[in-house]
Amino acid sequence: HGKGVNMKIIGFSLFLGMFIACLVPRVVAQTTNLTGTVTDDNQRPVAQALVLYTLSREIVLAPGGSYSVRGPFINSGVLTGTDGRFMVTGLPPGDYHLCARAKTIVQLNSCDWQGDNTTISAGSGSTATKNLVLRTGTLIDITVADPHGRILDVPRNGFRIGIVS
Repeated sequence: HGKGVNMKIIGFSLFLGMFIACLVPRVVAQTTNLTGTVTDDNQRPVAQALVLYTLSREIVLAPGGSYSVRGPFINSGVLTGTDGRFMVTGLPPGDYHLCARAKTIVQLNSCDWQGDNTTISAGSGSTATKNLVLRTGTLIDITVADPHGRILDVPRNGFRIGIVS
């Protein structure tokens, strides 16, 4: 007689637990993925290029004129495979800035030298795809002699120019 009561209590407890679990909204971490290919001017894949991705925090103007910062800050990179492809998984959704740097000096990195600095919107539960192009070119360093200190905004009194071939 006592054993039957215990079984009924266990059965009711299991039923109640499953019922409550169905009512409570589940908290699921919403993530996104970034993917793409890095190629050269001739659309050949660039192996072992470093793809940098950055998600900046959102700066919000709060009542009263103060600013607050929301969201994560992510600044990282991933290497492309031999086929020039890259993939990053499990990131928080948001607007990511992407650029690529090659291991060779004949390819100008898109982070500094071209308009291929790309912002891509990556939504929750999706994969955002962006292809990046590394242009072939030459870097020229120019040093400016400024003995009177009249050039104020140039670091180290020099310039760097990227020439695309």
